[in-house]
Amino acid sequence: MNLDSIVELFRDAKLNALVPDNKVKGISASGVEGGFYYLFLGLLREKLNGPLIVIEKGILNCENTKNGIKSFFPDRLVFSLYYEGEEVSPEQMWERINALYNDNIVNNSIIVIDSKLLDKRVRAPGQIKNSIVNLNRGDRVDYEALRESIIDAGYTVVSIVRGVGDVSFRGEIVDIFSLYENKPVRIDVFDDKIDSIKEFDIITQRAFKELSSYTIFPIVRMEDEGEIRILDIFSEGTNIVQRETFIEEAEKFNLISVDEGNINFNTLSTNRYFGNWQLFKESILQYRDFDIAMFAESEAEIKRLRELLSEYENIYYFTGKLDKGFISIDKKLAVFSDREIFARKYRRRETRYSEDEVPIDDLYSMEVGEYVVHRDYGIGIYRGLKKININGKDSECLVIYYQGDDKVFVPVERLNLVSRYISDKDTQPQLSSIGTNLWKERKSKVKKALLLLSEELLKLYAEREVKHREPYGEDTYEEKLLESTFEYEETEDQINAIEFIKKKMTDDKVMNVIVVGEVGFGKTEVAIRASMKAVMNGKQVVVLAPTTILAEQHYNKFRERLKEFPVNIGLLSRFVAPKEIKRIVEMVKDGRMDILIGTHKVFNKEVRFANLGLLIIDEEHKFGVKHKEKIKSYKKDVDVIEMTATPIPRTLQMALSGFRDMVKIQTPPTGRMPVITKIIKWNDDVLQDIILREIERGGQVFFLHNRVETIHSVADRVNRILPDMKIAVSHGQMKARDLEKVINDFMHKKIDILVTTAIIESGIDMPNVNTIIINNAQNMGIAQLHQLRGRVGRAEVQAYCYLVVPDPGKLNLSARKRLNTIASYWRLGSGYKLALRDLEIRGAGTLLGERQHGHIAAIGYEMYMKLLNEAISEIKGEPVVEYTDTEIDIPVEAYIPEDYIDDQRYRTAVYKRLNEVEKPKKIDEIAAELIERYGKLPAQARNILELMKVKLLASRKFVKRIRYDDSILSFEFPEDFKIKNIRIPDKTAKKLDILQAIPLTLGQITDKNGIIGKCKSILQNIDICDIN
Repeated sequence: MNLDSIVELFRDAKLNALVPDNKVKGISASGVEGGFYYLFLGLLREKLNGPLIVIEKGILNCENTKNGIKSFFPDRLVFSLYYEGEEVSPEQMWERINALYNDNIVNNSIIVIDSKLLDKRVRAPGQIKNSIVNLNRGDRVDYEALRESIIDAGYTVVSIVRGVGDVSFRGEIVDIFSLYENKPVRIDVFDDKIDSIKEFDIITQRAFKELSSYTIFPIVRMEDEGEIRILDIFSEGTNIVQRETFIEEAEKFNLISVDEGNINFNTLSTNRYFGNWQLFKESILQYRDFDIAMFAESEAEIKRLRELLSEYENIYYFTGKLDKGFISIDKKLAVFSDREIFARKYRRRETRYSEDEVPIDDLYSMEVGEYVVHRDYGIGIYRGLKKININGKDSECLVIYYQGDDKVFVPVERLNLVSRYISDKDTQPQLSSIGTNLWKERKSKVKKALLLLSEELLKLYAEREVKHREPYGEDTYEEKLLESTFEYEETEDQINAIEFIKKKMTDDKVMNVIVVGEVGFGKTEVAIRASMKAVMNGKQVVVLAPTTILAEQHYNKFRERLKEFPVNIGLLSRFVAPKEIKRIVEMVKDGRMDILIGTHKVFNKEVRFANLGLLIIDEEHKFGVKHKEKIKSYKKDVDVIEMTATPIPRTLQMALSGFRDMVKIQTPPTGRMPVITKIIKWNDDVLQDIILREIERGGQVFFLHNRVETIHSVADRVNRILPDMKIAVSHGQMKARDLEKVINDFMHKKIDILVTTAIIESGIDMPNVNTIIINNAQNMGIAQLHQLRGRVGRAEVQAYCYLVVPDPGKLNLSARKRLNTIASYWRLGSGYKLALRDLEIRGAGTLLGERQHGHIAAIGYEMYMKLLNEAISEIKGEPVVEYTDTEIDIPVEAYIPEDYIDDQRYRTAVYKRLNEVEKPKKIDEIAAELIERYGKLPAQARNILELMKVKLLASRKFVKRIRYDDSILSFEFPEDFKIKNIRIPDKTAKKLDILQAIPLTLGQITDKNGIIGKCKSILQNIDICDIN
C-alpha cells in the first residue's frame, strides 16, 4: 500500500455524487471525521476549478489543516495564512505573496485562512505586482531608480547584508537578500548596465555562483493597512470550505459544508492514547482485518515504530505531520498518527532565521569605546582608527588610551598584538598603567595559576583513564519505547548528544560528560534517556539540582516521561515530608529506588545507595563549596553527566578536548520562535496594553526591576496600572523559603505578574511566561540583557521583550549602541550568536572553577586562552613555537583608505583578519574578496596586503625587524639566532655564518616602490638554523 492507493480508495461514486459534472453550488457532505477531513479537502480540490479556500479558527488549526492535506497530497500547493505578530519568517512572507498575489499558483492551490484575518484589509494585487523587480544580466538600468524601487519594496538599508530583507549599496554594487531566495546576491552595475549577478555567502561575504537573473519580491507585512479585504482578492464563485459559519456571502462565493449533507463518507475519528502504548497495542487488535496506515513526522520515528510493532504484518508507514487519523469501515482502512498515540505536541518548523556562524565582519570588528588588551601594554580603551604621518608617509593606527590619558598608537600591521577585552564579570576592568611592570606581573601570576590548573586536569584525566566498569548493554525494548513516546521531534544536536552518551555508556571506561544547552533546548530529555539505560542495566541514578524548585521540576518531568515503565522515582527536598523522606531513604538503601532526584539533601549520611551507577548534576557551579566537595567524592567511581545552561566558548572546548568530554545542544527546538525585542519609554497605557495582551492569551509576565531599594514602589505602580492582576515581588535579599514560595506560586500560575530583580532562576523552565519587561535597561550589559531575554520564548507562542528606558532620545552613545544591538539581534542564528559570544566567556570560569573567574577578568579571555594553551602544552611536554612579531619600518603608504571602506568597524575587521592569517594564499583570498565587495583596490590597499605577506614570511624566518633608512635595507634577527644560508637575488650567492647581534645589511636600494618586492624575494631565500 502507498499513499496513492489510500487516496484512490476514496475517488469513488460518493465523490462523484458529491460534485456531479463539476457542479459546485450547494455542496455538502457528512461523515467527514478526524483526519479524513484533510484527505477530503485534497479530493475536493481535484474536482473543482480554481482555488479552494478553507477557513479555520486559530493558528494551530490552520497549520494542522495545511500539514494534514500535505500528508496525503505531498505535491499539492497548500498555504496557510494567519497573523500573530509584527515579525514573521521569510516562509510566512512568501506564503502571503503566493496565496494572495500569484495568479499562476493561486488557481491550483488550497489556501487555509485564519478566521481572524477575514476582516483584515490588505494591499491590492496591482500594488504588489508593481513592486516586483525583475533583473537580468546585461539589462540597462538607472542605478538611482533601482535603489529607489528596492527601498520602496520594503527592504532595510544596512552596511552589511545579514538576513532576508536587507540591502546594501556600495558605489554601483548592490548586495540584497530577496524574499524567499536561498542566498543573497551581489549585483554589479557598470556604466548603467547590470554587469553581473552573483550569489554570495552571508558568513564569508564571498560570491560563488553566477546567475543570469534575479527577482526581488516586495516585503508584505500583515500589519500594513491596505484598501481591500483578503477575500476581495478572490473572484466571485471561489469555493470556500468552513466548519463553522464564519462568512455568509453565499451569493458571492460557493460555500461548502462538511457537517450535514446527503452524501455520507462514513468515517470515524480515532482515539487519543495520551502516550499509553499498551492501550494502543490492545486497541489495534480490533483492526487485524484492516489495512493500517501509520503516519510519523520523521524517518527516525518510523524506524522506531517499525521495531515496536514488528509483530504486526498489516501496517504501512508514511512520513507526514498528521495530527489525527480516521477509521473507514467501508474501505477497511485505519489511519493513525504518532501525535495522537504519543500525545506529541506540534511545533512549527522555521527554517531560515539565519546562519549558524557569526558573519566574518562582525567576528573581527571592534567598537570605538570598548576595552581592548594589548599584549605588551595591557588593558586600555579603543578610541578608533587615526591616520598619522610617520617619516613622511601616511599610516593608519589604532588609538588606545591608558591610565592618565596615556596613548599608544598601534600600526594596523601589528593588530595581532591587540584583542577585545572579554571577561566573565559585568564589572569594568581597571585600565593598565604604561611605564610600570604591573601588567607583566599580572600575566606571570595568571600563567603560574594555569600551570597548576593544567596539572590538575592532567591528573584527573589520568585517573579516569584507568577506571573501568562493566559496559552497559544495547538498547532494550523499553528504551526504544521511551524514545518513541517523546512528545517532540528531537533536534539534530539532541540526537548527537544522546548517541554520544550511549556510546560512552556501552564502553568499559567510566564516563564524565558535560552537556551544554540553553533552557528548553532538551538537556533533560538527554538525562532521562541516559537514566533509563542505567536503570535497565540494574543501576541506580541520582539527579542533583541546586534549588528545591529545580529539583521538583526535574522530578515531575522524570515521572511524566517514565510513568508507563516500572521505574521508581523519589524526591528529596525541603518540601518533602519527613515520613516520606524516611520511606525513600529505605528504598534507596535496599535498591528498590531506581532514580533519586534532589537538592543537597541527597548528601545526608543516611542516604546510602545499593548500586549507584550514574550521577547527573544540573548547574554544579550553583552549589556551595561544601556541597561541591561532596559531589567530588560521589564522582570518583560512577558515570557522571553534568548539565549547564551557561554557554561554553568553542575555543575553551577545543583546549580542553583532551581532558573533558563535552557535547553542545545549540539547535533550538523545532518551532522555537525568536523573541521580538523593542525599546520603549515608560508609559502607563503602553505597559497596560502589553501586559493585558499577554494575560488575555493565558500567559504570565516578568517585570524586571534590578534595584531592591525601589522594587516595591515599582510593584505598587504596576499594581495601580493593573489593579485586578495578581502581582508578587522576588529579589535576592528575601529569605530562601519566602523566595522559593513566590517562585513556586508563579510556576503554578497563582501569580500573573512577577516583579523581580535579575535573580530569576535561569535553570527553571517557565513556558507560560512569554513577555518580559526590563525596566531601566540602559543600565545593563549586552550579555545580561541577552540572558534575561532568554527567560521567555520557550513555548510555541510568540514571545516579547520590552526594554524600558527613561527617554530613548536622551541615552548616551554607549547605552544606545548596547540596546540597539540586543534589539537588532533578536533572531536565532548569526546575530544571536554574536550577542551570545560575550556571554559564553562566563562559561569559561564556570567550567574551570571559581578561582579562574578572577584570572579571566584580570587579563581578558583571549589573553587567558593564549596562556592556557601554552600551559597545557608545557605540562604535556609539547614544544611551544612562538614566531617573531616582526616590526616593519619602510617608507611605503600601506592602509585601507576611508573612501574605499568608510565604516571603521569593517576596516578594523579587515586589518584584524590580515594579522591573523597563517598562509600568504589567505591574503590573496582577502584581496579577491575586497575587489568583489568594494571594487578595484587603491594603491595603499594593495600595499598593506603585500606588506602583510612580508610580515608573515619574516615572522616565520624569525626576523625581529625590517628597516629602510638612507637607502639601506636591513634585516635584524634575535641575538641567539644563526642564519644557515642566504642567497641574495641579483647578486652572487654567498654563505653567511654570523651571530646576529648585528643587523644583516643588504646594501643600497634606491627604488622605494620596489622595497616590498625586494623584501619578499630576500625572505624567500633565507635558510634558518634552530635557535641556540
